[in-house]
Amino acid sequence: MRDFVTKNSYTPPFTVITRHDCIVVHILQAIEQPFLMAVREVLGHKYTAYLDRLYRRVIHFILGMLIVGYKQTYNASARAAQHYDDSNN
Repeated sequence: MRDFVTKNSYTPPFTVITRHDCIVVHILQAIEQPFLMAVREVLGHKYTAYLDRLYRRVIHFILGMLIVGYKQTYNASARAAQHYDDSNN
């Protein structure tokens, strides 16, 4: 999963990856297995190897987009806080 996120995540310009970002990635990665187990349980015998590959791609895409959104929001709020600090000094 980490390789997927690293290779397929869009990183906007001026993005700084912090330890906090790594923690968020780790937390989101923890969602993958429970999601796949839930899908497997719901579909039962209809859950095939093809569906396993498909749902793995789906959850990787969703988690990748969540990480991208988090990074963009976090960086935007950090820039806004810096601008606020600069304007008040």
